Amino acid sequence: MIDSTCFLAQQELAFRGHDESDSSVNRGNYVELIYLMAQRDELLKTHLATSTIFTGLSGDIQNDLIQSISNVLLKQIENEIRDTPFVAIIMDETTDIVSKSQLSTVLRYVNTIDGYEVVERFLGFTDVSEGRSAKALSEHVFSFISKYACEEKLIAQTYDGAAVMSGQHNGLQSLVRSKYENAIFVHCYAHKLNLVLKQSVEYIKDCKIFFSTLSGLSSFFSKSTKRVHALDNVVKKRFPSVAPTRWNYNSRLIEMMVEHKLDVINLMESIIENAQNWDSETLSSAKGYVEILQSFDFNFFLKLFSIILPQATIIFEILQKKIFDISYCSKKIDDFIVYLNTVRSSFDDIWSQLEIINNEIQPQIHRSKRQRFNGDPKTNYRRLFFEIIDVIINKTKERFSNLNQLQFFALLDFKKFSLYANDFPINLFNSLKQLYGKYFDLPKLRSELSVVYSTEEFQKPNVHDLLIYLKTTNLDENLPQATQLISLILTIPATSASAERSFSALKRIKNSSRNSQEQNRLSSLSMLSIEKKLLVELKKKSHDEIFHDEFINVTVNSNTDPLSRLPLDFPYNSNTQNLDICMEIKKHLLLREVFFRVFTGKWDDIKEVSEDMKPYFYRKNEFSIEKGFLLWGHCLVIPPRFRTALEAELHNTQMGKKLNHDLDQLCMYITGYVTYYVEMQCFESVDEENTAYIPIENDISVIVKLLYSELKKSSRQPKSVFHFFIHHRYWVT
Repeated sequence: MIDSTCFLAQQELAFRGHDESDSSVNRGNYVELIYLMAQRDELLKTHLATSTIFTGLSGDIQNDLIQSISNVLLKQIENEIRDTPFVAIIMDETTDIVSKSQLSTVLRYVNTIDGYEVVERFLGFTDVSEGRSAKALSEHVFSFISKYACEEKLIAQTYDGAAVMSGQHNGLQSLVRSKYENAIFVHCYAHKLNLVLKQSVEYIKDCKIFFSTLSGLSSFFSKSTKRVHALDNVVKKRFPSVAPTRWNYNSRLIEMMVEHKLDVINLMESIIENAQNWDSETLSSAKGYVEILQSFDFNFFLKLFSIILPQATIIFEILQKKIFDISYCSKKIDDFIVYLNTVRSSFDDIWSQLEIINNEIQPQIHRSKRQRFNGDPKTNYRRLFFEIIDVIINKTKERFSNLNQLQFFALLDFKKFSLYANDFPINLFNSLKQLYGKYFDLPKLRSELSVVYSTEEFQKPNVHDLLIYLKTTNLDENLPQATQLISLILTIPATSASAERSFSALKRIKNSSRNSQEQNRLSSLSMLSIEKKLLVELKKKSHDEIFHDEFINVTVNSNTDPLSRLPLDFPYNSNTQNLDICMEIKKHLLLREVFFRVFTGKWDDIKEVSEDMKPYFYRKNEFSIEKGFLLWGHCLVIPPRFRTALEAELHNTQMGKKLNHDLDQLCMYITGYVTYYVEMQCFESVDEENTAYIPIENDISVIVKLLYSELKKSSRQPKSVFHFFIHHRYWVT
């Protein structure tokens, strides 16, 4: 069942079926998969065929399995966070299929337990539809930070540029910073670069018209299956879709037009020549596009942006990879600015290429189009060319100007190590001291950095490679402060890409046909899907049996108090048998009837059931019989005659040190999650008139010892420490 749950969750498949009754031909993926596995597993097949109570197929059991496996992953994440020196939080919000606002929460840190990999762990979705104010979101952040005990480890927070998130005075980042002063805010680099391109294009009218034309071409073909068919036959490639909020997607359109522009023109001309086969809207649009595609303006912008956008796309792809630290991403932004300056100085070469293109496509059309400028066309286009490049450069510098607070990243700029060896970068060191000085032994860090600067073997392609080198050579023990600095730099995130990637999983898990699942189930399923790599690694590393044991431990302890997590030990031996409760049930009129109906599986129609029997009838699928005991789930049904003595014994005995000592010796296997039952010999005989109570003043540890013998006989090995809990509801007859 655990394996089936893992499989369906990892593959993002639906669990439930519309009709899960025995007569249904499709009982849902989970049930059908269990029965498929039963064909090759005789024990499972026998269990499904003979079990009248617990088959493990119900919706509640499925939810418990999903939640418990998710808890195993969260426990592993908690262990990783416990051992890591720094943590950063990443959050983003989206709207799901039923218009609920889902907030994705991700933690970034260096996983020191396994390979010192930089990881960004998804923690779940939270429904924030009721309140998306900065204060409400800050409470959400505080709860996660407190839950994972990383108050002193939080060194950064990354969101998008929405005012509620990034506001300097009342935004989420300022509220978090007021409580955790070291948690600097990093505006997602991908959002910044996207805004740079978007605002640059909108700033210049001609650029805006050019991209509107490209988007119009994509829409022109997508609106008609006949047009798409013609596009497939002539061009043999379709126009890519464009997202208005993702400007790097326009690079796909640019590449499409550069490669297939002549084919698209031929298709438009074919539509015009065969006007009788097309509607008037298609015909008029084709005439307009032929003229636009052959214009000098269009080819000028196409050539310019075919040079700029591919480079921006490369940076977008880098920003999407969590392994790259923010210093590396910052360097790539600087490289992009340098690249733009290089392009700015190459206008003459680009103009020469445009002249060649201009001569290939009906020159008479282009000459007329170029007359929109007064004076020399080349001079005017040069001015427009410089304006476009300068706007992009200035917008980039403006958006990324706050990198000054992260100047200390340059302490590990490998290209400057030789310079630093002769002249220690005290300004950069002071920048680190100002922001994160409390995390370091600064004099020792300075000494270690001096060693790093003067040793050639420490010069690596990036900071992460340097960390791996230090760990594999055990030099991290000799350079602990330098290793700490590397972990700090790697932990600060550059983008919120991981949170955004979780939205794709959300759309697959919660879609139009799966839109009624509860929030906890949705979050847990998303966890198993998004963190499937972690799930696979845990199963592979610990082998399935150990993973299943870990699952059982988490399941058992997830809803119990600390007593249920005490060490396991089994010091007692006894042959005491508990028969009194069984006999009393058979003597009690109502419980005897319940026992009989559970044993035979025969229940009357609801209309014929008495009022006293109805509570049991409604829960008939939850009762079972084991060794003569009547069980409700995993709770022993106590006859009314025994309840007073049992409750008095438990309530009058305080949970002192001796009881805790005795309880840590007593264990039992629990597959439920609410109630635990007590098997104990409360009476010495079954003779109602001569019943002798165990004296109340006896130490309850005597009862514990009596109880242990029956638990020891069970074929199911105990996994969780015994926990006293008397559940009164449904025991009253």
